[in-house]
Amino acid sequence: MATSSGLEATQRLLFREHVYPVCHPRLLPGQQPLTDVTRLKSLPLLHKGRTGEDRGVEWSWTSWFERLGLGRPPPAEIRFATIATAIAAALAGNGIVLARSLLVQDALKDGRLVRVLPQSWDLPSSKAQIVRWPAAMAKDPRVKAFVRWILQIPKIPSDKP
Repeated sequence: MATSSGLEATQRLLFREHVYPVCHPRLLPGQQPLTDVTRLKSLPLLHKGRTGEDRGVEWSWTSWFERLGLGRPPPAEIRFATIATAIAAALAGNGIVLARSLLVQDALKDGRLVRVLPQSWDLPSSKAQIVRWPAAMAKDPRVKAFVRWILQIPKIPSDKP
């Protein structure tokens, strides 16, 4: 990737995210992931983006229902412009949202949200977190120290109890 100075940027992968459905604990019996995925058909689904704009397989309830062998999902009744507002609606108990791991890790950890499906159903997200710096600064000891430090930070913690 060229920068404004014409130099190539240098980068390192920090971690890859995953997408999975989450909801307020009161929507799931025993606050545990569903063992019968057909129950998903009867729960309110929260959608991100305008109708017909399911960008990426990981964000599409249609794709998720196909993966789960459930056919087509019910029509989208609750739709939000951004993932942030969709997650806020899930936190308020309004339904199930397909969310990125980085965006819901704290809410899962403290019990404000729970996973709807077992972790084995997670999809890799199209999002990845990287650290990037200009190639001209690759030998700068401050850049090297920062990259070493940030690569040592624990990645997204497991949300298993």
